[in-house]
Amino acid sequence: MQKKKKSASTIFRRPVLIAAAVVVLIGIAGSAFLVKQRSDDNKQAVASKDDDKVRPIGSVDYGPPDPHDNDATNDSKGSQDGPDTLDGFPSDSSGKPSVTVTRADADNSSKTLSVAVLVDGVASGDCTLTASMNGASSLTRTSSVTAENNTASCGVFTIPYADFSANGKWKISVSVTSNGKTGSGDWPQTIQITK
Repeated sequence: MQKKKKSASTIFRRPVLIAAAVVVLIGIAGSAFLVKQRSDDNKQAVASKDDDKVRPIGSVDYGPPDPHDNDATNDSKGSQDGPDTLDGFPSDSSGKPSVTVTRADADNSSKTLSVAVLVDGVASGDCTLTASMNGASSLTRTSSVTAENNTASCGVFTIPYADFSANGKWKISVSVTSNGKTGSGDWPQTIQITK
């Protein structure tokens, strides 16, 4: 009797199946190791400083806070000296208010100019808007800084075109004075006023 020759595909199929089985076994062993490791990590516990309760690492304590948990924060809040500011600190090292003209809108249909201003570093003070143009009389308006919801502003200045002394391109500047210090800001473009 003659022995049958094994085909080439059968010869190569067996090592491939063995290699695949080894890879699957390594994957299963690795997964089991990670699951065991994670379970061991969760079993480690930390005792609470106030009582003998034990909770797993990484868990969140939703219980009421300890009365002294915020002592350091409250102490630092109480020790702030300086100007009357929203967050207890001036907006720059000089203590001057930081002024940003956020909007300057010339509405030709209603013939009014609206200028909005935000202020950082102070919660009170005086705002002065100045509109200027070469060869014309300057226009000045005033308001007070108002603070609401951690934001301070000069509000919105609304100026009728009729209040401007001439037609042309006007420069808009706003200054804020608080606690004897003044900061200022400008609208970056000139505003065309045509009465």
